[in-house]
Amino acid sequence: MISTEIQTLDLNAPVTTVTLLEDRAQVQRIAKVTLTAGLWRVHVAKVAPILSDKSLRAEFSDRISGARVNDVRVRRRMLIKESDRSGLLEELMLEWRSQFDQYNVLTEDRQQLEDQFQQIGIILEKALQELPIDAAWGQVDPMAWRSQLQPLFQKMREARSEILNTYHAQAKLKSAIERLVSRIQAEARPDQIFTAHLEADLAIAETGEYELAFDYVVPNAFWRPYHQAQLQMGDKQTGENSQLTFRTDGCVWQNTGEDWLNVDLVFSTARASLGTEPPLLTDDWLNIREKAKKIAVEMRDQTVTANTDQTRHKRS
Repeated sequence: MISTEIQTLDLNAPVTTVTLLEDRAQVQRIAKVTLTAGLWRVHVAKVAPILSDKSLRAEFSDRISGARVNDVRVRRRMLIKESDRSGLLEELMLEWRSQFDQYNVLTEDRQQLEDQFQQIGIILEKALQELPIDAAWGQVDPMAWRSQLQPLFQKMREARSEILNTYHAQAKLKSAIERLVSRIQAEARPDQIFTAHLEADLAIAETGEYELAFDYVVPNAFWRPYHQAQLQMGDKQTGENSQLTFRTDGCVWQNTGEDWLNVDLVFSTARASLGTEPPLLTDDWLNIREKAKKIAVEMRDQTVTANTDQTRHKRS
């Protein structure tokens, strides 16, 4: 008689075989363990948190009667990783305050320069309005006008140049402040770590050694062929012919959250998303039709001039 008390066990079930498809991978874990008769709940730690729940399956490899898997599931948990980064945050905040104060100073300088530029423009406008009046009274002195207006134009050019320099300095400082704010937010946010483990309920009728296999499908894993061709030139003196060698390697990429160490890799070109049923075959009839032959006859008039004689000929 099987005991109703549930016993727990942390099971070591490493990844043994990985079947890589073009857009996913099927992972198999196998564990050998000695279990006594009764109900067991076993846990397999450090599995991929992104595994597909509906693909998860667990079974006994040796098919022993009286031993069965009642249920298998995946448990996920989010952990908050604490770290002492108060010193770094204080340095970043001090740098942010310094750059922000510098940005405000540039804003004030730019406002003063714009006011100065506007005042010079008003003075120049009034000076130009007085020129026609002086000319009407006969006071025409180009040298005096030049000595009065030239310094105003020079001040306007200098003010405009300083405004543009301040604008570019503000834009550059603004980009630096935005990057610094993003870094502060990233450093202030706690690190989140997602973990997952398998949990299986077993019913064991007799004490013995059992082999339990877990299978599931994970995304973020694929493989692609990598082809290489190498030409080895022959030697005419020795009569050795040239040889062309082809080599194909399998390139694997995975970001599933679990390690695949010392596993058997199987590369497959199967596409599970397309289904397992072969397509239905239908008859495809080919018809041949003779191309029609057409003979076209055209008439045109052409004028031919020879020396002074002009003759009209009709050709077909």
